[in-house]
Amino acid sequence: MYEFPLSILVAFAVVSALIAAAGFAYHLLLLIVAWWPRGRVTAQAAEKLHRFAVLIPAHNEELIIGKCIDGCKQLDYPSDHFEVTVVADNCIDDTAPCAAQHGAKVLVRNDAANEGKGHALRFGFDKLLAERCDAILVLDADCAIDHGALKAANARLAAGEMAVQCRNVAGNCDESPIALLMGVANVIENDFFYAPKSRLGGFVLLRGTGMILRRELLERYPWEAVSVVEDAEYSYRLAQGGISVDFLPHVSVSSSFPSSQVEVSSQRQRWFGAGVKAAVKQFWGLIKAAAVQRSLLPLDAAWSSWLMARPLVILELLAAMMLSGTLSMFPEHHGTALKLTGVNLAILAGYGCYAAVGLVHLGMTWRRCRLFLQAPIIVARYLWVAVRSVCLQTSVRWERLPRRA
Repeated sequence: MYEFPLSILVAFAVVSALIAAAGFAYHLLLLIVAWWPRGRVTAQAAEKLHRFAVLIPAHNEELIIGKCIDGCKQLDYPSDHFEVTVVADNCIDDTAPCAAQHGAKVLVRNDAANEGKGHALRFGFDKLLAERCDAILVLDADCAIDHGALKAANARLAAGEMAVQCRNVAGNCDESPIALLMGVANVIENDFFYAPKSRLGGFVLLRGTGMILRRELLERYPWEAVSVVEDAEYSYRLAQGGISVDFLPHVSVSSSFPSSQVEVSSQRQRWFGAGVKAAVKQFWGLIKAAAVQRSLLPLDAAWSSWLMARPLVILELLAAMMLSGTLSMFPEHHGTALKLTGVNLAILAGYGCYAAVGLVHLGMTWRRCRLFLQAPIIVARYLWVAVRSVCLQTSVRWERLPRRA
């Protein structure tokens, strides 16, 4: 009778615990960097005023496109140095006339064979690069951006940055437990992950909205990302080329996050499955680029692609706990199993404290504390959605969530 060699089980248990520990140590290091006091930074006025094109890809957004355009018109930047352009992509409503009525330039795209935001962005970029602009700010139709965004982006472009990303924040954290949990995760991602990584010159992911791309960058790396996670796809391509994304921690783009289980399941099932596939597809290319260029940026991008998939991090930790628990069933390895279980439980507790710190940083109220108590149930459902999204075929259709006018 074949007996499973215990040495393999021990190896799996140790390796899985080490991976979980390395992931938590990385998060902890970035948290320390985020809180580390910085020397006084004196903002210097940029000598050049860059010309910006504000590009808004929109699919059936007649209810909200006017509000977004009106907000862009209020940007604190010379009005003759930026223009708002809307790509009305495969719309069957009045998105185009509504956008024109509010003063935006409208590009109508009808191509049922190539649906999705990635295709809309490629269409818009091609049109705008044929005109006079130095950089393009991409903004989703349901977002509101800080009035000083273009001034801040102009300063970063003047400093030589090729790509800039604003922080994305939730405007409806108090609406439901799901909205709160996503808001906490997002503030952690912004302030404890991307902001310190940007300080260290690490990999920062473009977020699809609130991203500013210089003309020269788009000419050197034309936009060919048309998957559901077009922003991540393009980010990995830039990392392979050794180009980092600068993060603007004090410039926010706000929108309403999913607040119900139906909404979050629909959105995350598409995003997570496609995101994992994109990361796997790019992984070895990033490793190769790191070796050839002798650069840490592509290596950090490969490592970050796993850490950014939070369900994978949680599932890997649970797998490590299961392996150490199984190992404890064998008396000869009881001591090793006990140590590994202690390490895994400490990491689990550490992540719990990490999330609590995120809640405090977001702004803690009694309502938010009550909503936050439901986090374990929501996380369990989220893990199930993540598993299903990897197993099922991911749709590439542009399936937006219901909007609030």
